[in-house]
Amino acid sequence: MKTDRSDNDRDNGSDNDSDRSSGGDVWEDILERERVNEGQVLLSYADAFRGLGLFDPTEQKLGRGAFGHVYRLGSKDAPTGALKITRDVYDAMASHALIGKTHLHLPKTLNVWSLDETFVDEWAGWYAIEREYLHPLDKQDTDLVEVLYQVYDNDNIRNLKIPMRHNRAMRDKWRVYVREILTESDSVHLLPRTMELLAKIGEGVQELAALGITWSDIHSDNIMRASDNALKIADVGLCDLRAKIEDIVVPTLPATPMHLPRLSRSS
Repeated sequence: MKTDRSDNDRDNGSDNDSDRSSGGDVWEDILERERVNEGQVLLSYADAFRGLGLFDPTEQKLGRGAFGHVYRLGSKDAPTGALKITRDVYDAMASHALIGKTHLHLPKTLNVWSLDETFVDEWAGWYAIEREYLHPLDKQDTDLVEVLYQVYDNDNIRNLKIPMRHNRAMRDKWRVYVREILTESDSVHLLPRTMELLAKIGEGVQELAALGITWSDIHSDNIMRASDNALKIADVGLCDLRAKIEDIVVPTLPATPMHLPRLSRSS
């Protein structure tokens, strides 16, 4: 592995920092690098993807983000999972840490593959992440998560963190700002539910922290629900990893290389 650095449109957490701490430069670099087109990736890995349940990428596409797409696996009436194809190596490596583990607020992740035929020298490549199928929140909860995002994204609020289970002082700080926004929209009666959502997200953040992953990309596209209605952090990309990328090894998925054009090599 080379690591150089519809249905429901929001279903299953489309893409929308040790290295992240330096700002957005890492992700901007990934976006700007020459790459194999995702359509060509789908063609080259078509046999492997069909084996997972992806037969019609156009019909089965669930969401689109900056680094790739998410596809439904199986039929619309009985989905068997979701497949995310992404160029975000941090999303792939964080998802790899979830394989085989059960968490209340993190998605069940079955496999992560490196699509090695899409890598040429230092050029960024693609990864495939297979996990459980998730559903969007209802409209009220979606709106309330957006309220949480407004608070968290406010540059005028200093030293705000997603509160862990026992951090009562931080929860109280959030409550003040959340109440202010809800009051403006005559929705202050929804404060308890908003704080309940925040607590569940905080539990998910704590589960990630236990795996060496620091995550704070809180917005409604990334917060979804499982079939049992458990709240889930659907997208674990844009994160900090305690482990070094070069020390993490993921398996490769077989492809038919003749489908892929060769990118120009660096001098």
